[in-house]
Amino acid sequence: MITNIDIEKLLEYKLTPHQFMFLHAVYYKDFSYVLQMLTKKQVSDVRDSLLDTDFIISDGTEIPPNTIISKQEVEKLFGIHVDIVDFDEWYHIYPIKVGSRVLRAVSDTSILYKKHKSKYFKKIKTKEQHIKAIRATEAFIASQKQASKLQFLPNIETVLNNATWETWEALVSTAGEEGKVWNSKDI
Repeated sequence: MITNIDIEKLLEYKLTPHQFMFLHAVYYKDFSYVLQMLTKKQVSDVRDSLLDTDFIISDGTEIPPNTIISKQEVEKLFGIHVDIVDFDEWYHIYPIKVGSRVLRAVSDTSILYKKHKSKYFKKIKTKEQHIKAIRATEAFIASQKQASKLQFLPNIETVLNNATWETWEALVSTAGEEGKVWNSKDI
């Protein structure tokens, strides 16, 4: 798993990289890579070092994978704005499958879905960006459908990696501008 650690966030919240990785593992419910880097004792020590912060809700008697975190505080740390941006609203615009090609995850509990959600929130930080992404994606899919080219839709992983919706924004037409002649002048 690839995890980007924002040094500015570490300094702002006074966290160590191990604490950051621990919170990431608890939030995404994936301890496998943390346990490859640290022993269970070290993981417990990292967890205990977070008890006096706003990130941990449960007391020190729980074993690390059962740690209860403040979802709101951890989402702030990771820059996830789930309160203002609904990932599913964008994700479900994209077809699951075209022909025999699978383009995105079916289940919102799958690891692939969580990976896509994380990538989306790394690119989308505001409601305005989210709305632009939705409109651009809808416009692109509509244009591909109209041209009978749905089989050429890129995999959603590619779209997320490249923030491709930004290039699709040109397909979004302004209301009332569709029939306007390009060289007409008002007299």
